[in-house]
Amino acid sequence: MQFSITKFTTSAGWLTNFKRKYNVQSYVKLGEAANDTFLEKINKYKQEIAEKLYEYALDDIYNCDEIGI
Repeated sequence: MQFSITKFTTSAGWLTNFKRKYNVQSYVKLGEAANDTFLEKINKYKQEIAEKLYEYALDDIYNCDEIGI
């Protein structure tokens, strides 16, 4: 076992409640999101971000997406 969990049991609604609690959803990609060129643009953008971040020390990079104002 990867996490050394040997005894794990669930109830009938465990998965449903887990998905609701952690907002796990499934969806079908439509339109531009399903297009391969869109995915190529995302990968190119991610590469550009990685290259830009490489110019900074790790101590100078912060994630502020969950800060309430």
